[in-house]
Amino acid sequence: MRKELSVLMLAARSSIYKICMVLLGMVVLQIVFLRRGWQGAVSLERIIEVSYIEKIFYIAFLGIYFILIWTESKKGSQFEYTLRRLGISRKRVFFLWAGYNSCCLFILFAVQIFISICIGRVYLEWADPMDRSAQSLFLAFWRNDFLHSLLPLAEVSRWIRNGLMILAMGLVTAFFGGEELWNRKMPLVWIGVLFLLVFSDSAGSWRSDLIKGVLFLGIILFILAGVIRRGWCEE
Repeated sequence: MRKELSVLMLAARSSIYKICMVLLGMVVLQIVFLRRGWQGAVSLERIIEVSYIEKIFYIAFLGIYFILIWTESKKGSQFEYTLRRLGISRKRVFFLWAGYNSCCLFILFAVQIFISICIGRVYLEWADPMDRSAQSLFLAFWRNDFLHSLLPLAEVSRWIRNGLMILAMGLVTAFFGGEELWNRKMPLVWIGVLFLLVFSDSAGSWRSDLIKGVLFLGIILFILAGVIRRGWCEE
């Protein structure tokens, strides 16, 4: 485990502070725009919409995503030398780095969920009693496409889709991020665009979740096949 922890420390040291800055920036921007959007909105869903919470989340996602790509591309000879000293296989390094990437994206989701719930709690405390009820927070996470996709409540298909999405993005970033030629990094761009296009869906869209889940599962299998093709499993 000492070797694995050393690899994870290398990954974290290269990006964790930058990622924390992006998360902090996301929280600050959402609070600023929330104060502006609170006036005149009569429902929690409407407050989320006019405060640009979803758009700021997407910007933060792109920031963290490109930080992870940049970190992968900056491994260099010093990183290779460290791996030789540790005597750890390239396959193991790949899966450790992919796991780290996925965890960073999961943290982004967790922070946004926490902020959204806090916004809901503040709304329940300060909104006009005529505009709120005990079910306001639950209804907001059910009726708002972004909030529901972020925290799908009892919709199992959306949880599975999100899990496959985060795993696929972690694997793709670890697999293509270290490529030197830009044209070989293009799959990273496409999967980032794919995330932005497919993330928000209305509640009850289980067929859409199924299609997107299969798509992300296909990406996962493609990357795993690529690992085998590169011969990393034989090291």
